[in-house]
Amino acid sequence: MVGYQSHAGSRSDWLASALFNIFIFVIPFIAANLLISGYGGVPHNEPATAEILSQTRGEIDRAFENLQEKGPEAREKWAALIAAELDDRNMSAARGFLLAAPQMLSLGDKRAILEAAAAEPLGSEDERLLRAALLFVPSDIRVNYETSLQPRGTELITLQEEEPATAVELADASSTLLSSSLTSMTHTPTFSVLGTVEDLVSRSRDWMRGNRQRTFEMRLTGIAMATPPSATGLSSESLIQAASVLKTAWRSNRLHPQYARLLSQRMAAALPEEALTQNLEIALSDVAVLDIRAKRVQDAFAQSIDTHATARLGPEFLQISQIVDSTSPRGALSLLEHVESPTDISRARLIAQAGGDRAVALSSQIGPAALHITSSGGLNWDRQTILWAMMLATKC
Repeated sequence: MVGYQSHAGSRSDWLASALFNIFIFVIPFIAANLLISGYGGVPHNEPATAEILSQTRGEIDRAFENLQEKGPEAREKWAALIAAELDDRNMSAARGFLLAAPQMLSLGDKRAILEAAAAEPLGSEDERLLRAALLFVPSDIRVNYETSLQPRGTELITLQEEEPATAVELADASSTLLSSSLTSMTHTPTFSVLGTVEDLVSRSRDWMRGNRQRTFEMRLTGIAMATPPSATGLSSESLIQAASVLKTAWRSNRLHPQYARLLSQRMAAALPEEALTQNLEIALSDVAVLDIRAKRVQDAFAQSIDTHATARLGPEFLQISQIVDSTSPRGALSLLEHVESPTDISRARLIAQAGGDRAVALSSQIGPAALHITSSGGLNWDRQTILWAMMLATKC
């Protein structure tokens, strides 16, 4: 009996020791996830609070303050950054550096710019600050900036792409430029380089003949043109805008390989090849006038879409569209090239919403590090954080 008790006690001690050792490894894991969940910034696709935006804006301003020394050459170096962005036709970044003048220049220049901005009678705070900052750049740079001004929705048109845009895309871009130039500068038209449904018919025909080199672009265009708003939660304009920026980033080889693979996989799931092949074969089988064939091809894409898989793309498209709205198409591309994951898209959206064109200018100088200039605004007590906290409490 004593031997049995001794054996049972030994076994119990061994089990307790094993559980203790497991807890030693599990507790740090739970604690780490609690910190990541609670302090990891804005959750994916969640709107940022006013507090988070304000604190993130403060972090952006501090980053500009540390970007260069405030010595006698500060104004010259600042102006050179603006000139470089103008030469690159990146108006968002040029505006961003102008708006960051109070943080980048000497204390005397800062006071003078803020006083000049305060004396401006018209416009928003940023518009008044931008006009005041222009007074502090050399006249040739100021003239270059003013002559380079164009509607914000069309800046991406000047980008050099690996493959020239089709005639349909260029015509569409020219139409956007003309229409937007006749509207108020406060209105940003929907940016689109997707072409027309007729162009999608031509690409679909090539794809069915075995030319699969532009599968990413064809799927992207098909999803943007055929997906009902209920599948992604986006308006048609926002979806087209986001898809256009993604298309340009893909064709100019400016997407990070890891993020490009993720998008390719998700679009392949959203438009399965087998279903798309079958539906396009039917749509393109009969001879028909162009309008009817275009309608059949668009219907073929709509019938092939996997709505569940497409919903996973919704947050990506939404946040890219929000970045465009906060900066410009070219500005969104500048931020997008540093994105490696959906989490990075959330960070890019946050700094764009907090800093606008300032975020674009900052990313041009510090690269991917700009995506980490965010603020969580304290512990984020969402359901995931609460769950990790409860697990930690029970283990302790």
